[in-house]
Amino acid sequence: MSAQFATPGPWEVKKDDDQFRIRQKGTVRRIAGGTIERPVGEGFNYKLDAQLAACAPDLRDLLTEARATLEMWKDVAPAISLCADIDKLLSRANGESK
Repeated sequence: MSAQFATPGPWEVKKDDDQFRIRQKGTVRRIAGGTIERPVGEGFNYKLDAQLAACAPDLRDLLTEARATLEMWKDVAPAISLCADIDKLLSRANGESK
């Protein structure tokens, strides 16, 4: 049995007509007179996408806790790099950066 995964990233959040939409980057094509959305590539799994989005608050909370725990090893090079990566991801999750 092969593992199933959510739609490959990167994903982006866009606001269209006062609604926020989550979509895979590169799935929107502009044409004269409007915009169309269409899948690019293979591997879209909307059920797993929804499950991933539903647990996002828990993932963010756990990542915040893990980041705090890594602070104990802040002088170790791999931990420094990992902390920086986590900080960037948490900023994205909190809408502070792209």
